[in-house]
Amino acid sequence: MSDRTICYLASGKPCVIEDTGPSDVLPTGKGLHRVRDVEAAAAALAKISEHYDDEAREARNIAQSIFDATQICRRVLDKSL
Repeated sequence: MSDRTICYLASGKPCVIEDTGPSDVLPTGKGLHRVRDVEAAAAALAKISEHYDDEAREARNIAQSIFDATQICRRVLDKSL
C-alpha cells in the first residue's frame, strides 16, 4: 500500500488497490477494496459509487484505526516493554 493511498483514506476517500496477497492488517471491503483484475476493480468502483457516504466514512475509520501515528507508537512501545 502506498503512502498516497493512506493519505486518500485519511481524507475520507475510498480506495481500490491491487490485492498482492493475504494480509492480517489490511481489511477488504467497505472503504478499502483489494482487487485482482479489471472486472473486480469495476465492481468495486460501482459499489463505492452506490454507497459513497458509508464508503468514505469507513475509509477514514481504516486510516484512524490502522495508520494513526499515535496508535502505532503506542503499539511499538507496548511491545518493547
